Amino acid sequence: MTTLHAASLVGFAMELLAVSVTDIYCYDDFWLSLGKAPHQFPVFGGLMWGGLTVCGMQLAGKLGFGKRLTALSTGMFIVSMDILLDAVAIRLDGGFWTWVGRPVSTDIPLLVFWLALYAYCIAGTITLGIGKKHPWFLILAFMFVLATMCSCVAKPKGKS
Repeated sequence: MTTLHAASLVGFAMELLAVSVTDIYCYDDFWLSLGKAPHQFPVFGGLMWGGLTVCGMQLAGKLGFGKRLTALSTGMFIVSMDILLDAVAIRLDGGFWTWVGRPVSTDIPLLVFWLALYAYCIAGTITLGIGKKHPWFLILAFMFVLATMCSCVAKPKGKS
């Protein structure tokens, strides 16, 4: 089994579980989706996760780190690319999915969640010495913190 296949299966399973358990969003009716509405997930989404994983691994491999830091970098690249894609996808006309349980607006628990997640990642980057060797990692991390906080607070066009 290739990395693309394995990552696609894991991504598909995680996304299907997230849609089923969280009830905060659902995917629109796509041509090939698995699961029962509203907890279905389009097959292309699993392939997207596989592609992000392969790209993240390739990018992280070019940094010349050991296995631990390469794994950390891979995860950071995958999540960062997904966050960037999410910000675009929910704002497209019709969107790829629909927010159900929460509007996209100021949400203190959501802000605390993202701040804690980024604080953990940035602390790991500093503790492992990545920030000293590659300061652009910290700059990139803080840019993602700012972008994520803005997307948590901003309301989509046309919504009140």
